Amino acid sequence: MEMMMAEPSQRYLKSELVNNARQRTWLAFRGSELVGSITIIGRGREFELRGFYVHKKLQNRGLGKRMLKLALRFAAGRPVFLMTYSHNKRSIRIYRKWGFKTDRKRGVTYTHWDAWPKWARAKSMHLRLSDYNK
Repeated sequence: MEMMMAEPSQRYLKSELVNNARQRTWLAFRGSELVGSITIIGRGREFELRGFYVHKKLQNRGLGKRMLKLALRFAAGRPVFLMTYSHNKRSIRIYRKWGFKTDRKRGVTYTHWDAWPKWARAKSMHLRLSDYNK
């Protein structure tokens, strides 16, 4: 079965795979299967964490924490923020366990991706990690 991906989704995924002085992406594979990813992007004096994914079969085994540590090391102690969907309670609990707190400056927003129908929006919240001890 061949899967076709919409052009906006392809552009987004390509933009996440850039590695340079301000942006880095790590991909985790088990054999040839992609089982995890994380991207961190410099945004002025802080960094944005994006595209954080761990395959369901490998969750709760430390893979996500190892990838997060790589991203935070790249951020070199500067503040890190992320956006997650408000209904994603499990991820929010994990981020809080790792020291992320609600980012009151950014607050709650509604996200819309180009690949979605025009009427679709998802409630999102922002979390921030200001203090990170390696």
